[in-house]
Amino acid sequence: MTKQKIKGERRPGVPLIILINKHTFSAAEGFAYQLKSLKRAIVIGEQSKGGAHPKRNFNINDSFYLSLPILRNENAITNTDWEGAGVIPDLKVKSESSLEMGISTANELITTHNKQ
Repeated sequence: MTKQKIKGERRPGVPLIILINKHTFSAAEGFAYQLKSLKRAIVIGEQSKGGAHPKRNFNINDSFYLSLPILRNENAITNTDWEGAGVIPDLKVKSESSLEMGISTANELITTHNKQ
């Protein structure tokens, strides 16, 4: 939920760009997935790892434990999550190129916004 009153200046014209790669996992994926689904951010980079379901380990005996998911994140827009699939970037680029692509994309979006 967005707060109605915030300290400071609102900046809706400033694009939010999130960089991810194949090592992005868990909560960082959740942040990117939720903002992408809400169309509040552009995700750039490589497909993330795909860890959406927190798990808990249960000891069976001294040699074995059972690892079970204890929660499922479900997005109200997509009706799913990123478990096993990862977050798919809006703009797919290799990790080493993602910062450059992010800066370029931000500059394009700002230029377009300022012309309107």
